[in-house]
Amino acid sequence: MSGRWRWTVAAVPNAHWAAQVYGEPDVDRLWDVVVQAMRLDETDPVAAWRERSAALAARCAALDAMQISEIRYVGEGTDLTVGLLPDCRWTGGSVVDPAGITYLPNIPTEEVFTSPDRRRADGVVRLTKPVVIGGQLVEGLRLTFADGRITEVSATTGADLVRSQLDTDPGARSLGEVALVDRESRIAQAGLVFHNTLFDENAGCHVAWGQSFPFAVESGLQMTPEERYALGLNNSTVHTDVVLGGEDLTVTATTPGGPVVLLRDDTWLLSAS
Repeated sequence: MSGRWRWTVAAVPNAHWAAQVYGEPDVDRLWDVVVQAMRLDETDPVAAWRERSAALAARCAALDAMQISEIRYVGEGTDLTVGLLPDCRWTGGSVVDPAGITYLPNIPTEEVFTSPDRRRADGVVRLTKPVVIGGQLVEGLRLTFADGRITEVSATTGADLVRSQLDTDPGARSLGEVALVDRESRIAQAGLVFHNTLFDENAGCHVAWGQSFPFAVESGLQMTPEERYALGLNNSTVHTDVVLGGEDLTVTATTPGGPVVLLRDDTWLLSAS
């Protein structure tokens, strides 16, 4: 989280993972979808990663320039407004370390994201994808937010598991991330629950309760945890991503010039220029 070291996380198919996904240890079947998700089916996968990373970086630059004060997610069962911090930074694709070396921390990666103001989240969300917590599948999750905190939880399965995690510490009920993902995502195109956050969070627009990213604000890495918290970033021992994106979701940004639709029906509308 400090941004001082280069690192990459990637997931390799194995029998146990395949059994979680398919109910049987069909590793070859899992490899087929992982190859597609990670763009290993391209003639030059590294070039494909760099191309996607550049597209995500262009989106981040466009979002940063908009001076967004709020993000609103609206879809079937979802109407959530989340406040952003002044001059927050969007991140997506590659990252540059203090030595100026560019690297990809996640492969695959399809999102652009930032950390919101932990004190400003109001509304309701209906998850469009199951989420795996502690190795258990949570389905049909619905959350209510008020004044930046999750106040109500219901689910078809796993509601008590979610409530238990939200009681981990005082920051667990507030958001640490908002993220945008469009239909170009290879994970979304796979149409599969991977039982792996690295993959599943990239299936659609999502939010995460728990820890914020220190680098989401100017000079955030140089601040103390207390200074970041006072600014509005969240502090928690958990960070759980949950997907609310889908074909009926519209994401709108509040800017000094008025509302701007960023995504509609999983299609990115904002020009990178």
